[in-house]
Amino acid sequence: MAKVKKGHGEHGLPMTAGEYKVRGFVTGTLNKNFFKVSTQKNGFERNTVNFGVKTSPSNEVYVSISDSEKDIAYFYKKSETKGEKGEVKKVEWDKRFDFDEKGFNIIGANIGLEKDEKGKNVISSFTDYDAAEYLSDLLKDDEPVLVMGDIDFSSSISEKDGIIRYKKFQIKKIYNSNLDFEDEKFVEENYFKQKCLFISIDLAKKDGVIDKEDPRWLMSVKVVTYKGLEDVEFVIRNKRLGTEIKKRIKPYNCIECYGKINNSRQEEEVQVETDDWGGESDPFEKVYSPRKFELEVVGLDTKNIDTTTYTEEIVTEAFKAKEEYGKDSDDVIKEGALEENWGEDDDIPW
Repeated sequence: MAKVKKGHGEHGLPMTAGEYKVRGFVTGTLNKNFFKVSTQKNGFERNTVNFGVKTSPSNEVYVSISDSEKDIAYFYKKSETKGEKGEVKKVEWDKRFDFDEKGFNIIGANIGLEKDEKGKNVISSFTDYDAAEYLSDLLKDDEPVLVMGDIDFSSSISEKDGIIRYKKFQIKKIYNSNLDFEDEKFVEENYFKQKCLFISIDLAKKDGVIDKEDPRWLMSVKVVTYKGLEDVEFVIRNKRLGTEIKKRIKPYNCIECYGKINNSRQEEEVQVETDDWGGESDPFEKVYSPRKFELEVVGLDTKNIDTTTYTEEIVTEAFKAKEEYGKDSDDVIKEGALEENWGEDDDIPW
């Protein structure tokens, strides 16, 4: 079996991770796709939960958690000595709820939607499979939550549509929260952070000319995933930031950018001719435009721009080697993978 170094992909390159944090009101729990149970080819069940988080009156971010049953569940205990590796224990899947050895938490997602007598969140760890079912029973529309997790970029090829690109905001932590859009101190939290390989940046155009109605830069990057490279586009509306990136960042420099997850739409009213009878306008005559999704970059870590780990030559050679030697993902051991997302919270981050 081939061994893959922790944090690296099948191709041997370090992966460029992304994360997000959103705070808002839960939406979509009454939709038919809120909780789905399916059966995989191996006979194992897969649980999936999808819902929205309304981060402002006009913005909504869709998040999800999904996984299948396993043969083994993994538990992790953090080392008490700084710098030392923690301990991992394997437990038969059907006995995962019986394992209660002190200091060990199951690897998966952290959920803190219920409070104790003192009003503090009670945080529990679940496998992603169990977390999806637990959330399906507990979540209700309009419940205020704080959600954090990983961003997963992927793609597929369709004969009809060509390349189809996907992005998932995977839940790793979800907590009960407090929120009031009407509070004068309200600040929207719809943040993301992503490491990526810079490719190019240009001013957005409309009908072949620079778009002056919505002036912005479009930055093309590549995200290094476990299996490959995914093309992603970011939006930048800060003129100076876009200009500096254009001047200073070279193709295949690895940068970490951060910004806002925008997925909003505006309500439009259809003007309808009516007799002057003094009635109010018909609320059914309101139509909604499609949501416009974008990842808007507002800054980047200028002190940690990596100019050596990735170059076009290094990336090309890595994927050439992968194709020539044919690493099958089923035969790959991910070194250190069991130590990631082990599910212990000293406190709530960010």
